[in-house]
Amino acid sequence: AASNIVVGWSVNTPRMIAENEYYTASLEARLDAARQCAKAGYSLAFHFDPMFYYDGWEEEYASVVDAIFQAVPARSIRWISLGTLRMTPLQKKVIENRFPENRILSAELVTGVDGKLRYSGDVRQKMYGRMKEQILRRADPSTMLYLCMETAHMWRQL
Repeated sequence: AASNIVVGWSVNTPRMIAENEYYTASLEARLDAARQCAKAGYSLAFHFDPMFYYDGWEEEYASVVDAIFQAVPARSIRWISLGTLRMTPLQKKVIENRFPENRILSAELVTGVDGKLRYSGDVRQKMYGRMKEQILRRADPSTMLYLCMETAHMWRQL
């Protein structure tokens, strides 16, 4: 069997894919590929990274979690990672210059200990906590859930 091979996808809400992930596969196409890999015996990974904070984020990300667990058996998922928007100040300027109409930078960003711009700790904790609830109520007990590029303090809080 191919269960020792893990195939992974970055996932986001359909709105964020349409607005920010130019020239990429739709969520439906990604989940169809995951479904095919699971049927072939491969293990799966999903990466919610970067997650964006915007009006409606809770419902839209919950829908993505539901879609994943409707598409593939929970036992086929090895891990799911969570990460929120983060960037260097220079990357922010590049985004502003290349994509002036883009709205991902409209939420407040603060400088973290690593020098990157991020959502505040309270916002990140809220997002991760809500996603953790959504995922763990559906996940197989063996599925690893982890935070990507986060502080030890954030890990302990959750």
